[in-house]
Amino acid sequence: MAIGEGILDKLESDKVSEALALIDKYFKEKYNLKTQQVLELLDRKEIFIPVSIFDNKGLGSLELVTKYLKEDLNKTYHEIAKLLNRDDRTIWSTYNNAVKKLKTRLAITAASHYLPISIFKERKFSVLESIILYLKKQGLSFTKISSLLNRDYQTIWTTYKKAEAKNEE
Repeated sequence: MAIGEGILDKLESDKVSEALALIDKYFKEKYNLKTQQVLELLDRKEIFIPVSIFDNKGLGSLELVTKYLKEDLNKTYHEIAKLLNRDDRTIWSTYNNAVKKLKTRLAITAASHYLPISIFKERKFSVLESIILYLKKQGLSFTKISSLLNRDYQTIWTTYKKAEAKNEE
């Protein structure tokens, strides 16, 4: 639906419109986000996970995501299971294994990238495959992705190729 010319004129002088433009500029400069990503951040229905959770060593991708959702966002096992399209028992088991490996809370620093929770809905891909596919679509190199996810370059490349093959099936 196109916006009428009269409304566009009003929007240009609207303070909220100016504020949104500043928010967009801020997130583009500070976090290198595209306008669409900023709009997604503003849409509170979507949960975004900071990529910086992967700085925590010793846990798998699903364990990190589950631990973050449970401890930092106070989600229940059932809510996490729905968000990740997994069974409640899988989430319970994954969280308990994560806590055994890392008893403290996740160390989370300012993140340069965020992952929308919706990328994990597609069960065709593993959690790591979903993350790599998403970051690759954002234009990141394998080197950058391996650095962000604290994983070996070869692991990232191999996982991407495996996910790409699944995509072609």
